Amino acid sequence: MKHLGLIVITLLLSARASSGLTRDDVLFYAPFDGTTQATIAKGGGEITVPTTATFVEGREGQAVLVGGKGSELTYPTPGNLNPDSGALSMWIKPVGWGKDDTFIRFYFRLHDDREAGKNDSGSFLWLYKFFAYQANWLVQLDSYRRSFHLVRPASSDGGGKVKFVLADGQWGHLLATWSGSQMALYANGQLVGTAYVPTPNLVNQAQKFFVIGGQNRKDEGTQDLAIDDVMILNRPVTPGEAKAIYEKGLASLPVTAPPALDLQAHHQPSHGQIAMTNELVGWTVDDLRGASYQYQILKADETKPLITGSVDATLLRQELFAKVDDLPVGTYAVRVELHKAGRKIAGAECKLDIASKPPWLGNGIGKVESVPAPWEPVQRDGMRLTCWGRTHEWKQTAMPAQITTQGQPLLTRPLAIVARIGGKPVSIARAILTWNSVTPLRAKFTVAGELADIPVRIAGYMDYDGFLWQDVTLGASPTGLSVDHLSLEIAMRPEASTLMNTHQTLICESGATRAISGLMAGSPMIWLGNERGGLQWVAESFKDWNLADKRHMLDVRKGADETLVRITFIDTPTSFAQGSRTISMGLQATPVKPYPADWRRLTMEAFRGSRSGESWSESEPSAIPYWSQWNAITGHRDGGYGYLVANPNTFKQLSAWTARHNRPYLYWNTGQLWAGDEVLRTFPQWGQYQPNCYEYTAVVMRHADPDARDYMIWRCNQLFIDNPELADKVSGYYLDSTGAKWDDDLFTVRGTRDLQQRAYLSLRAKWPQLRLMNHQSGQNLMAQLAFSDTMLTGEHLTMQPELSRDLSYHHIINMDLLRAEYLGRAYGIPFIFLPELARGVDGDEEKTKRVYGPEGIPAVEHLIGMLWAHDVPYLTHYVNPTPMLQAYRVQMAFGWDHDTAFHGYWENSSLVKIKANQSPVVVSMYTHKDKALFVVMNNSDNDAQVELTPNWSEIGVSAVTMLKDAYAAQAQPAVETVIQLDGDSARMTVPARNFRMLTTE
Repeated sequence: MKHLGLIVITLLLSARASSGLTRDDVLFYAPFDGTTQATIAKGGGEITVPTTATFVEGREGQAVLVGGKGSELTYPTPGNLNPDSGALSMWIKPVGWGKDDTFIRFYFRLHDDREAGKNDSGSFLWLYKFFAYQANWLVQLDSYRRSFHLVRPASSDGGGKVKFVLADGQWGHLLATWSGSQMALYANGQLVGTAYVPTPNLVNQAQKFFVIGGQNRKDEGTQDLAIDDVMILNRPVTPGEAKAIYEKGLASLPVTAPPALDLQAHHQPSHGQIAMTNELVGWTVDDLRGASYQYQILKADETKPLITGSVDATLLRQELFAKVDDLPVGTYAVRVELHKAGRKIAGAECKLDIASKPPWLGNGIGKVESVPAPWEPVQRDGMRLTCWGRTHEWKQTAMPAQITTQGQPLLTRPLAIVARIGGKPVSIARAILTWNSVTPLRAKFTVAGELADIPVRIAGYMDYDGFLWQDVTLGASPTGLSVDHLSLEIAMRPEASTLMNTHQTLICESGATRAISGLMAGSPMIWLGNERGGLQWVAESFKDWNLADKRHMLDVRKGADETLVRITFIDTPTSFAQGSRTISMGLQATPVKPYPADWRRLTMEAFRGSRSGESWSESEPSAIPYWSQWNAITGHRDGGYGYLVANPNTFKQLSAWTARHNRPYLYWNTGQLWAGDEVLRTFPQWGQYQPNCYEYTAVVMRHADPDARDYMIWRCNQLFIDNPELADKVSGYYLDSTGAKWDDDLFTVRGTRDLQQRAYLSLRAKWPQLRLMNHQSGQNLMAQLAFSDTMLTGEHLTMQPELSRDLSYHHIINMDLLRAEYLGRAYGIPFIFLPELARGVDGDEEKTKRVYGPEGIPAVEHLIGMLWAHDVPYLTHYVNPTPMLQAYRVQMAFGWDHDTAFHGYWENSSLVKIKANQSPVVVSMYTHKDKALFVVMNNSDNDAQVELTPNWSEIGVSAVTMLKDAYAAQAQPAVETVIQLDGDSARMTVPARNFRMLTTE
C-alpha cells in the first residue's frame, strides 16, 4: 500500500499560501494497488476501465501494465483535471523493451473535445514516447494551422540538457505541468524546460475523459509498460516541489516553495535597448496579481546600479526593455527580482555583453532607387495602376474591379469584402480611394468606406512587380453591431481560371479547377489561372480571424459564368462594439515578369556519371549541381547551414569542379543559421551560440526580423566581395528552405519577400552573371519568387505511399497538375522538376536496386514524357539516369537554345492534329529554326494507336515524307526508327505510360 495516509496528513497541515500545495490541489490519485479505481477522484462519476487489467510489481505495492489493445485507462476529466492549470505526476517502467527500442508508447492523453479525431489529428495534449525520445510533453494545435509545441529531455539522439533514458526494468519519474499557455516538464526531479502555446490554454475545451496508458504502436500493441502512482494536481509545481515529489513523495513537501525565475538578457543594438526575458515556473498567472519585476543593470564587479526600473508582472514569460544608448561597450550584470506584497519572492541574475554596433546593421544592400530590369515603372492613369504586363483598375470600389494580365482580364466582377449582419448581406459602401503617393517603385493608397455602420479603412500599396498588399481594418461600430459572417470573394472568368494551385498541405491540391472546401493549414495561399497566367492570393496571419467551422475557410465553386473563390474570415457572431480587427492580404497577378530568353541554359544536373556507369561526354552540357559542401568546416558531409563564409576547403573543392568544367550553385539554407556563427554572441535572441559545433547544428532564422535579414543580405554579398574568384567560377546561390514560414502567428510573406528581393537585386547589380535558384517544393509564392531565376520543385511528392509502392510517378502527377503547378510561363520563372524515386524508398535495398536498375527505366521514361509534353526541365536525381541522359542527347541534336519554341498540346490545335484510341494521349511540339520535334505522350495504362497530322504551312517547316524517332536514335547503341507519312498523317503505336519523340530531321 502506498503512503497515501502521509500524503493526506501533510496536505491538511496548512492553508493555501500563494504558491504552496494544499489538500485541495490533489484532484486525482491512482496508486494501482490491484485496482484501476482511483483512490482520490474529485470529479466522481463512473470510471471507465478495461474489462480486465494486468498488475505487476510496482515501485511500491503494485503497478498496472499497459500497451496492449484495449489497455487504455479512461477517467472523467471534469473535477479530476483542471485544463487551466495543473500538474501530472507518474512513474513509468519499460517491461521487455529492446536496447534500441523506437516504438511509440502512450503515458497520458487529453484531447480537445471539438477537434478530436483519428490518425493523430485535432488538438491534443500528450505525454508519450516518440521513437528514440522517451519522454515528450506535447501540445498539437490544429486550429487554423497545425502547430506543435514540445518539451523533451535528452535521449540517445538529441533533445534538451536534462538526460532521461529509460532502461528495461528501470523506473523513471515524469512530472508535467501546465499553467495557461505555459507547459513545463520535469524528469526524475529535474526541470527539463518549458514551452508556450499561442492560445490561452494548452487545451481550450477538454474532452470529457483523459487516458492513462493505452495501446502502443509496436505491432498490434504489446503489454510492455508499467505505470504507477499517477497523481493530478490543481496547479503547477515549483522546481523544489517537483524534486521533493520525485525523491520522497508529496509527504515531504514544505508548506510553501518559491517559484523558479529564469532570466535571459541581450542587447538590441538596432533599438538601443536591452531586452530582459523573465520566465517564471511554478506559479499561475493569477498568482502574479499585485506582483512586479524590479530590475537593475550594473557594470560587472560593481555594486551601484547604472539603470533601474520596475514593471508590473502580468505574464509567466514576460519581456522587459531598458534603454541603454549611453552605456559603453563592455560586460554588465542584469538582476531581476519578483516582488509581491512588499517582499521578494524570487530573483535571478545573468551576464550581459554590450558590443559595438555591427557595420552591417541597417544596411541598404539590395534596396533600389529605380525600377530594375526586366520590370517597368508603376504608372497611374486615373483609377488604374499598371506595371509590366498587368493592369489593376478600381471603379468606385473598395478593391480592384478588374485585374488584367498579358491582355487577359481575370475577373467577372470586383473583388469584394462581403458580410452578413443581422441576417442581411452587406458589402462595403461609399468607398473613397485616395492616392497617397505614386512612384515608379510603389503606389500607395487608402480606401475609406462603411460596412453597415462599421467604418472600414484599407491601407494598401502595389510594387513594380505587381505585388499588391492590403490591410483591411474594420473599426468599432457606433451601434455595437455584430458581424455574423465576413469573407473575401474573388469572382474569376471561367476561361481565366481553369487551373488551381493551393499548397494547403504537403501535397498540393493542384490541377484542374474544381469545387473544394477546406482549411488553409500549411500556407494560406491559392492561385487560380490558366496556361497564360492567373491570380494568387496570400495572407500572413489568422490573428483577427474568428472561425468556428474551419472546413470552409477556403471555398472554390466552379460555375458556368464564373469561378468563385471565397476566403472566410469570420463565421461566428463577432462583436464590433469596441476595438477593431485587421485582415491583411496580398494579391499578385502572374506571370510576374517576362520569361527569361536564355532559360534553357538553366538545366541543373546532379551527376556527371551514374550508378550504371554511363557518363557525359565532353560535348554534352556540364553538370551544374547544388554544392552543399562548399563551406564545410569539420569534414562533415555538408557545410554550415546559412553560414556564407568560405575557407580553404572551399577553394580546394572548387578546383575539382573547375577541372570538370562545372559551375556549381552554392548551397544557402536561408531558413537556418549555423549555431557556430559568431553573430549569435551579439544576437542571442536568434538562437544559442554553440562554438565548435557541427555544421548541421543550426538555429532557425526568422525572416520577419529586419536585423536578421540585414545580416543575411550582408553575408550574401560579402562572400563575393571577399572572394572575387568565387564569383567567377560558380553559377550563383541555391536557396534551400527559403519559402515563407510560420513565425509564431506570422506567415512571413513580406519578410521572406524582402530578403529574396534584396539578395536578387544586389547580386544583379554587382555580379550579373550570378543567379538565384530556389528550392521550396510546392510553395509557388510569387511575391518571393518574382526575385528568383528558377525554382527546383517536386521533393514534396517524395514520401507519397503511391510513389514508394509503384516506384513511379504515374499515380502522382497528371497533366492538370503539371500545368497548374509546374508550368513556369504561367508564373514568370522556370520550374525544374526534382525526381526522388530512390529517396522515397531509402533503406529498402531491394526497391533501391529496382529504381536504379533496368526495371527503373519505364518509370523514368513515363516521367520524361510527361515533363517534355509540358516543357518542364528536370534534375537527374535519385532515378536511373540512362533515359534522362538519352533525352538530353535529343535536345543537343535538335538544338536547345533561345531559338527553340514550345507549343503545348493545349494551344497547338492549328499546328498539329492528333487522334488516339486511348486517353489521355497528347502531342506537344518544339520548333528550332527549320526543324520540328513532336512529343506524343500516352498517359493511359494501355498501348495507344495514334494518328498525327501536322499542318506544315502553319508550323513553318517544309513538309516531309517521314518522321524519325529522335529518342531511339540517341540510345546507346543507336536504333534507327522511321515512320513514313501516309498522305499528311503519321501512324504509330505509343506504349502505355510512355512517349515517342519524332523529328523532321
